[in-house]
Parts: sequence; C-alpha cells; structure tokens
Amino acid sequence: MNRIKQIILLLIMILLFSQVFAQDLTETFEKLYKDFKTYFVDGKYSDSLDILEELKVLIENGKEIKQESLLKSKTNDSDFDALFEKVKSPVEFYVGNEGIKVHYGANIIYVIKNDPNSYIKYSYLFSNQLPIEFSGKLAIQNKYCKIDGQTKIVKFKSNNEDILTIDIDGKFEVKKSGNAIITISVDDKFTQIPLKIIEIPVSKNMSREKIIEILGLPDKENKKYISWVESAYVDGIFYYANTSNGSGISVEHWIYNKYPKAILRFNYSGLSSCVMANWEKLSTIKYSLEHK
Repeated sequence: MNRIKQIILLLIMILLFSQVFAQDLTETFEKLYKDFKTYFVDGKYSDSLDILEELKVLIENGKEIKQESLLKSKTNDSDFDALFEKVKSPVEFYVGNEGIKVHYGANIIYVIKNDPNSYIKYSYLFSNQLPIEFSGKLAIQNKYCKIDGQTKIVKFKSNNEDILTIDIDGKFEVKKSGNAIITISVDDKFTQIPLKIIEIPVSKNMSREKIIEILGLPDKENKKYISWVESAYVDGIFYYANTSNGSGISVEHWIYNKYPKAILRFNYSGLSSCVMANWEKLSTIKYSLEHK
C-alpha cells in the first residue's frame, strides 16, 4: 500500500473515532483502535480494513442506540412535562436550509370509550394524521420531499405503542389514555410531539341522563339546526348540511370546564363522539397547503 493510501486510511480512522466517541462507545472503540494500530504498523493492511468494517457496524449500532435512548429519555414525568410545555403546533425542524413543519391540533387529546354494547369493535379511541408541510405545500403522500435534488423520506415513530401507534404516512391511532411522544425525522434531523391522552369516563351512545349522573350538568350547551346546503361554525367546528335526503342537521354540543377544549357531541341516540376544534381544523390546514 503506498503512502497516500496509508494517509487516507488514517484519516478515515480519525473520522470514525470522532463519530464513535460522540456516541460514548469508547471502551469498544479503544480495543478496536489498539488492534488497528498493531495491524497498521505491521503492514497488515487487509486486517486493518477488517477493523474498519467492524467500526462501521459499531457506529450503526451506536446510532440505533442513540435513537432509542432519545425516544426513551422523555418517558419519565419530569422530562415529558418539560417537553410538553415547550412544544407548540406547528413544530419545525431543518434539513440543510429547508424547513419541515409538522401540524397537529394540540398537546392534549380527550377520548371516550367505544360503546361496550356495540357489535362493531374499534381498536382505537381517536385517530388523525399529522400533515407535513414542506416548501409551503403538503409533502407528497405526507412523507416524501426533495432536498438538494434528493428524495427524502419523513419517518414517524411512537415511543409507546401500547398507548399510540403511527404508520408510515403519519396517521396515528390512540389505544388508551397516557403519555406518548411522536418522533418525526428526516435522516438524522428530527422533532418530537408530546401528547397527553386523557379519558373522559363516558362512552359512545351513552344517554344524556347517564352522562349527567357521571359528569354533572354541562357548563355550556350549544344546540343549532343547520338547514340543507347551509353551513355554520359551532364552537369552532365547521358543519355543512349537505345530506342525501335534502334535510338539515341538528348539532348539539356539551362542554365541561374540567375538560378544556373537549366537546361532547350528541345525535338522536345519545353521545356520538368527543371532538376538539383544534384537531378538526387540521383538514382546513391540509386544504390550504394543497391549494397554495
């Protein structure tokens, strides 16, 4: 091996050292480095290259460990609360000079149980998608964007899949109450969204009388009839009465001060859902981004 190749090999070794050292894997690195020096001084360059391959594996493992520790580091109450207070919608992170925004409704999601007597069983209590904004528009399929001529993939991950799962397109499903963190990343750049899922102790199709027994009378009650092909906002939620039979729709909301921004919505048979205006508005954001 000529002198230039030797210098290149040493430069690679120094670069690898900086990456491994930053990942606090020094003990393993030092052993490999010692073997590398021995082989290199003795002119056993093929053995030295083998050591470099081992270091590549070490670095990749270190990156995975770093990412896992990043996700797990926010699971205790104090760290979660610190992150919870800091992050507001939309959150933004940068890949090079390009900003990527992630829209979400709010850090708190209120949920109600599904009807225990229903034949239709759902595995989730709440579902939505996190719109990804890139260059003023939605990312293609909510996950692809082009940066410096290269197609990049936006990745999503939940730190607690017992509470919340999220798919490759950014659609998540809440399984039960608790705290969860969604990590959104492109290459090694990332941002995190902490979510508190709070269960209101009522269920779908529950009667008004039963809900009053459990929660008491609502602090605020809104009822509105919207005529056919008319539209209106009720407590920040948009309704459009475009029904198939040409009739209007009746809207009924109950609001409790102990569950800020949660809206219990009723139909003729009882409680139909729990909604939040700040999450409902995501569809408006998606529309505006798609039609810029």
